[in-house]
Amino acid sequence: MEKDELIEKAYKIFSNFKKPNQCTKYTDIEDADFSDLLLSATRRGLSVEQVGTVAWSPIPSMVPEALTYFMPRLIELAVTKAIDRDGDPFFCYFINSFQAGPDSEKFKLFGPEQKKVVADAFNYLCQTYDEQLKVEGWFDEAYQVIKYWSSN
Repeated sequence: MEKDELIEKAYKIFSNFKKPNQCTKYTDIEDADFSDLLLSATRRGLSVEQVGTVAWSPIPSMVPEALTYFMPRLIELAVTKAIDRDGDPFFCYFINSFQAGPDSEKFKLFGPEQKKVVADAFNYLCQTYDEQLKVEGWFDEAYQVIKYWSSN
């Protein structure tokens, strides 16, 4: 699948999910700040700066409703090789964030179509950026993630 086709498919498949009133679990002040940050963003307007880095990101504390709303944009940032403020490709963080697979409670709103497009995104990353995945140390994990998301 071509990159533009994958991105369009992701937005279409997740289009019925609306932005929630709360985007993160409120377990600490940082989560509240992350929720405010995400609430100020639109699905297509979420920037790689708002997504952050491995050390500072709202992704781990996002509620399922926020993940379903922002997932097409996260896929887009990953497959277009967006670079975070640390100079790292976002697709590495994307792999890290979702490598456990769809069995997590965080993905309870994902149906078969949503799981398939996430698997397609990982497949695209492996086919397109395999050499960089090796350099970044994410090659084996990326291919394992395809299996997790494809089998559910």
